[in-house]
Amino acid sequence: MPAERDLMFDVPLDETYEGPTCGKMPLDSGEMVHLVSEPGSFVAKIGTTTNLDQRLASLRSRHSRTLVLRWSFHGNTELEFYLHRCFKHLALGGEWFDFKEGDPVQRVAAATEIFYLIPAGTTIREWEIVG
Repeated sequence: MPAERDLMFDVPLDETYEGPTCGKMPLDSGEMVHLVSEPGSFVAKIGTTTNLDQRLASLRSRHSRTLVLRWSFHGNTELEFYLHRCFKHLALGGEWFDFKEGDPVQRVAAATEIFYLIPAGTTIREWEIVG
């Protein structure tokens, strides 16, 4: 029987989050998690960088279409990987996701908020009961 999953984010309800930043707001370490896409597109890239301007320039130089920064937040690869797990059912390959008809900014921002609210060592199921 498959594990029960959160309906909004497709992560196992009983997966325990143990990372050092889970449940803690990030300090300004210089790392940023970002969401990049074509303007108004539902297809977006979730990535991380220490130099957002340089990263955007690099992405733009490799794509024939216009890419814009849709969202960014202080965070490291732990948050990035959490977001990738949340939206793996929408993955197109690499760090690109098709959010279909849902607003990628709203969905990524909501998942980020949850990541920083879940106390380390807690499952989503436990947090939803307590939170």
